Formats: sequence, structure tokens, C-alpha cells
Amino acid sequence: MRSCAEHAQLLDTDGWKQFIRLVKRPKVLDRQLNQAKLSSYQSSPLFKFGYQVPRNDKDGLTLDEKNGNTKYRDAKKLKISQHTKYSTFKSLGKRSPVPDGYKKIHVHFVYDVKHNGCHKARLVAGGHPTDVPVDSVYSGVVAIATKPSYLCRPCRTQQLASTAANIGNAYLEAETKEKAYIIGGPGFGELEGHTLIIHKALYGVHSSGLHWHERFANTPRDIGFVPSKADTDIWMRGRNGNIWEYIATYVDNLAIIMKDPKLFTDLLIDKYKYKLKGVEPITYHLGSDYKRDPDGTFYVSAQSYINKMIESYKKYYWRQTQRELNSIGWKRPPRDGLLRVAWAYQDHSLPIAYRFSSMVRHHRTIQYCNCCHDHVPLQSRTLSRSFGTD
Repeated sequence: MRSCAEHAQLLDTDGWKQFIRLVKRPKVLDRQLNQAKLSSYQSSPLFKFGYQVPRNDKDGLTLDEKNGNTKYRDAKKLKISQHTKYSTFKSLGKRSPVPDGYKKIHVHFVYDVKHNGCHKARLVAGGHPTDVPVDSVYSGVVAIATKPSYLCRPCRTQQLASTAANIGNAYLEAETKEKAYIIGGPGFGELEGHTLIIHKALYGVHSSGLHWHERFANTPRDIGFVPSKADTDIWMRGRNGNIWEYIATYVDNLAIIMKDPKLFTDLLIDKYKYKLKGVEPITYHLGSDYKRDPDGTFYVSAQSYINKMIESYKKYYWRQTQRELNSIGWKRPPRDGLLRVAWAYQDHSLPIAYRFSSMVRHHRTIQYCNCCHDHVPLQSRTLSRSFGTD
């Protein structure tokens, strides 16, 4: 409102003079807006694939009681047992002296929901107190824009099969070189109160992504694959002169395009001892659907993600939007949730504030449609930044 009044030169008119003092203190206003957005982000409910995701352990217990199940509680117990199995921590005992050079950090659980409804919990370290490494610490990922290239074209031209797989507890397969320790909390069972040295590449530690990337890179290289010059996270191997097989890596997600992907997945399990999950023909990968037309044409879409967002929208926001539309006298609301938002954005009989807020409310959903409409997420993100509502 302050920006609109300033640009339209309305500050001298009745009803707008209250914004004069805000124009004289733009930094104070910007700081207050950022604090308000942060407070809203931290307190507003978070939904993913139609499920509410807890922001902390207390929220997880509350949601389990509300939903009449123990999904988040079970996910937390499973994760702690996996850390024990992978020897993520080395115990020095209770109140033991800490070796020189080690820094104390804290850990907490972060919850998530997969596209198949599986509830997940991750133990994440607050690695910011440790020294920042001089070299790059990030794990490279395949570019999303290249997905149709390495999935559609080989499957169509060379009649290769495509399989998706997820490496379970990927970071815990690698060891960390950073010197950090924690004190075991109530969830650590027998290790509660123990001084625990972080031995494996725990989520949140600076170089964990890099160590996992280096750990897995040795695997395809060992069986004859080489990184592509166009994208180093696409591994290639030539066979029989005219056939190229591919492995695309996105942290712990694998897209395998080969004559017989099962031979490769069995090799990962039997020889390299990876724990593979979700090994199946690619139908949904990294937020996109991969399907074939009746004539065999391979295509990419975001239909599954959009359908789940519509379900979530109808479940949690439908009544709110209907009340907003009725309050401003809009007489022709469409039935479909996303269509309602699109019409609200384009209907100039509605106030611009409502049309824009409706767009912003769903602009993250629209970003997943960019395989067909690149201009839509670009416009919504630009509007979000200029109005300060992103």
C-alpha cells in the first residue's frame, strides 16, 4: 500500500496521508514486513501432497493424535534405529572429555511426506557452528531441464527401459571429515546423555552432500560409466557401438535408462551394498509424470502433482476462498479449485489485491507446470517479489 500510494502520488490526498511517515522510513518498514512474513511462515500450517507436515516434534505428536495414528512417531523411531545400524555416532560415554578441535552442535528432526503418502523423518544437524570448508561442499544434481532429454529420447530411439530407484539413507553411506559432536537427547535411548562424535555424513553438516557425491561417483565409474560433458550428473556408457545407457543422479534419486535396469539395481544391492527403495519403472520422478500415449510416444506432465494440490486445496482452502468470493459479490465462481484461482486473477471486476493474493497463494503449485507453460511461474514469481509477498 505504501508503494502504491507513493508511485500514484496519492500521499497528499485524504485517506493516504497516514503513509507519509512510512515513506520517510523505508528501512524500518521493510524490516517489519520481513519479520511479519517470517512469523507467518513459521506459524502457518505446511501441507504436502494433501498431508499436513509438522514443523517440530511437538507438532508431530499433535498431528498423530489428531489423525488417530502414529505415522510421524513411527518415522522418528525408524530413523533413530537406522542411525544406530549405520553407526552414525561414536559414543565416548557420559560426561567424557571431548577431543581437541571438536565443536558441539545440535540436532533436530525434520519431517516430510513422499508422493506415495509415506511419512518420513530426518535427523538434521545444525552445522553452522562448525568452520566453513574452503572448497565447494555441495552435491551436484542433474538439471531438471534435461529430464526429457535423458528419459524420453533414449527410450524412444533405442528402445531402452527406464527405472527409478532411491538409495535409502544415502548420506549415511559416506563418512564425514568434519569434527563435531552432540549430546544424546531423550530420543537416543541408551545413549541419552552420552557424548557422541559424528562419524557419518549427517544431514546439515557442511560437507555431507559432497562426501555422498564422491562416495557414489566411484560406483558408476567402476562399471564403465563416464560423466557427460553436458551434465556431469548424467553418467553414460556405450554398448555394442550404437547404444548408450544412462544413469541420472539427483542426490539419492536415480533414473536408470538401460537395456536391462534390473541387472544394474541388483549389482548396487549385492556388490556395493546400497539399500534401494522404490525400484520400479519410471512413472513419477522428481515431481513429473512419465507416461506413454496409445501410439507409444513418451511424454512428461505434472498431472499427479497438480491433482494432489487440488485435493489439498479443496480440503483446506475451499471454504475460505468461497467466503472471500461471496463477500465481494462475485456471482460466477467455477467449480475447479485451480480454475477458480485463474479466473480470479484475470477477472478485472475483482479487487487487484484479491486477484494477486489468489495467484500468490498457488504460485508454487503453478511452478510445477513449467514443462508446458514457462511464462506462468516466471510471472507469478516476479509479482511475488515486486509486491513482497513471496
